[in-house]
Amino acid sequence: GGAGENEDESHESILEEEEEELKKVGGWMTVAAVALMVFTAYQMSENPDGVCASLCRLAITVIGCIVKIILIPFKYVLGGGRPSGGHCKFCMSRAIQFYSIFPNFS
Repeated sequence: GGAGENEDESHESILEEEEEELKKVGGWMTVAAVALMVFTAYQMSENPDGVCASLCRLAITVIGCIVKIILIPFKYVLGGGRPSGGHCKFCMSRAIQFYSIFPNFS
């Protein structure tokens, strides 16, 4: 089996080279991500009404909306209740306000 051993060694060396390249790329991507985070924080503090800050707020809002949509089934499974759960407090406060104005209404 001399030919099989050479193939195994060449595959191992290729895998090692790929791992090294992945480590390098991962390291550079980490450095770039940290640098971009610092730049974003600087832009948010120096220019809160600018395009960068607006895009960050938009991205956070969209991500929050996506997470809420993804969690809807879990909310029902765990007994979270109605789809308009966020409006329930508002509706109850309006009903209490209405009945305090018209106590004899039934």
